[in-house]
Amino acid sequence: MATFNVTSMRGFIDALTSLGDGDIINVQNDLDFNEVLTEELSTIRVPTEGYATNCTINGNDHAIYNLTDQLINSHVFNIYAQHLRVNNLQILNYNMMFNLHTLFQFQNLGNTDNIISGGVFQGKLADGSSLIYGASVIVQYCMATFSSGSKGCMTGYPNTQAASWKFCWVKFDGVNASATAVRPVFGNADTCYFEGMIRAVSDDNRRLFQNVTNCCVNCSMRASGVYSTPTLANLVLPVSSALLTIVNESKYNGTPLESSDSVKWVTDSQMKDSEYLAELGFNIVH
Repeated sequence: MATFNVTSMRGFIDALTSLGDGDIINVQNDLDFNEVLTEELSTIRVPTEGYATNCTINGNDHAIYNLTDQLINSHVFNIYAQHLRVNNLQILNYNMMFNLHTLFQFQNLGNTDNIISGGVFQGKLADGSSLIYGASVIVQYCMATFSSGSKGCMTGYPNTQAASWKFCWVKFDGVNASATAVRPVFGNADTCYFEGMIRAVSDDNRRLFQNVTNCCVNCSMRASGVYSTPTLANLVLPVSSALLTIVNESKYNGTPLESSDSVKWVTDSQMKDSEYLAELGFNIVH
């Protein structure tokens, strides 16, 4: 068991690649991936061999800037960890440039209980790329802003292996989204708030939000392409026996669809009325 106090991007990567059971990494100032951009030309495996368990990365509210797959041309971090805790780390101005790459790819080592908490994420995703991917990961109490110059998939492919997002605030900054039934724009969300705008290029068999429960979808959804006869399940598909999710019909550019037991359309004013939402059965978290 070792403690690494890192002050540079090189030091951070060296600590990750040598990570052992019970190790702690303390980030002591902001870090910049540009420092090592021309040195890291392949995926960074964490750790280099085997896997690590019961480790902690304390971001201490510092940021890592400019993470990118520009020269790596693959996943940036490939993480083999069990019971990893990442606390209060900001990932800012990241830029995933290639299709189906992931910034933080967590390998599925079983029920490994990896938790990312108190983070801030802001950057751009290319067609089908994702920020954090792996069924072993819970992302909680985080803020994320997703931007995309082309098509985007925020949570990875296939959705059955996507990370779980809980108690998070998510903004779509003009995302141009191309979704499929197994690659939705956003999947596996519990008690999350969504705002911003999604321009959805989708057909009748594709979804924007999938596996959601107790969420508030307060973002503009501007459907285009061959979205001729959309259904509620195309837009927002809850998990089975889900708590109620509400969707702002005032920000949807199509005709609001019939509500279901797990998804209700509300107007902009109704969404701001806590008494009305409580009457609907929406679980307001304070």
